[in-house]
Amino acid sequence: MLDVCCGAGSSAIPADGLPYDRVQCVFGVFFLPDVDAAAARLAGLLRTGGTFAVTTWRQGSADDVVGPLVQALAERAGRTPDRPEAARRAAQVDTDGKPSGWLSGLGVLGVDVRPVERDVPLTPDSAWKFAMGSGIR
Repeated sequence: MLDVCCGAGSSAIPADGLPYDRVQCVFGVFFLPDVDAAAARLAGLLRTGGTFAVTTWRQGSADDVVGPLVQALAERAGRTPDRPEAARRAAQVDTDGKPSGWLSGLGVLGVDVRPVERDVPLTPDSAWKFAMGSGIR
């Protein structure tokens, strides 16, 4: 998992008229149809000096769930399923250097990328919940 924090100036005002101290997007940035526009909009909701935090899957971190699921689907359907668009977008920010370049390119300042190691035991129930709650479904 990658935890990305950065600062930004305020260019858009939230509905209540007050800019936010922190905007977070946890395992969701890659589901946004236009990731660049959405991230710029979210960062724009911040007060000057506020924090925009993004959490995303690190490259290969979900392979224990995704690999067997794709294999089972391929066996059942007789072909490998198409890679979901969200997976392609996730690959744009799935290594330590990618989020920095992406956010800096959007004009976001002070990007700090921190890998966060988590070891979550995988059970059939948790694997199924993961699959059904993600772009894999």
